[in-house]
Amino acid sequence: MEHVFTCQSLSHLSVVRPDLNAVMKEHEDFWKGVLHAHLSAAFTAMGRLYETEGDGRTLAALIAFSIKHRAALFGRDALRRRKLHSGLSKKDADEFVSRIVEVEGKDFRAIQKEVARGRDLYNQKARPIRNDVFAHAGNLDFSQSGILFANMPVHEFELLSLVPLRVEESLYQCFLNGGVPVLEDPPWQIGDVMANLPGKQNGAWHHLHIAEDVKKLLEWMSTNAALARRWREDVGAKISQPK
Repeated sequence: MEHVFTCQSLSHLSVVRPDLNAVMKEHEDFWKGVLHAHLSAAFTAMGRLYETEGDGRTLAALIAFSIKHRAALFGRDALRRRKLHSGLSKKDADEFVSRIVEVEGKDFRAIQKEVARGRDLYNQKARPIRNDVFAHAGNLDFSQSGILFANMPVHEFELLSLVPLRVEESLYQCFLNGGVPVLEDPPWQIGDVMANLPGKQNGAWHHLHIAEDVKKLLEWMSTNAALARRWREDVGAKISQPK
């Protein structure tokens, strides 16, 4: 959910970093457009992930597919083939998969509960915004839209983006290393996200890299804006000097 964490990173940095806020203020209409575009994309993506109607490309459909095809996706034979393809010897691949517990349908219950929890929150808070503000824009006036947004605290907006991240990482690790899917708990509220930027760390959560990229972009713009201002001042001073 890169759209959510792009929005949250921009909003957070505009408050805690006056120097970066100055960059955004200088091109305020542009950044308003960026935020609106990412908000629209975020709520559209939430609809795709959480809706129970549509073409089946939802989180629930992904889990159902994973359960139905768990042997082909996560079983020992499939994992052995992937390890051999990655370069492990037959002996090492056999030893690796021998330690793996075969995944069963019941092992996906925690993920199903997580998705159901996210869907309930989406239906209560995000679905009205998605349908009446973005998908069918123009049906509500500004005050009516404001009421819908006020009914959805920021941490719930962030939480709805956390669910697909946790599900994706859980299934990916299960696919990569076998065993049962486990839901991990990464930083997800924007203050914690900004306090845990990955730097050069490999394998960090995707949303942490997004937040760091937003910060780097604004800092680069701030630095170059300062250089440009100094250049203009220097040139102006030289032009104004008497010959």
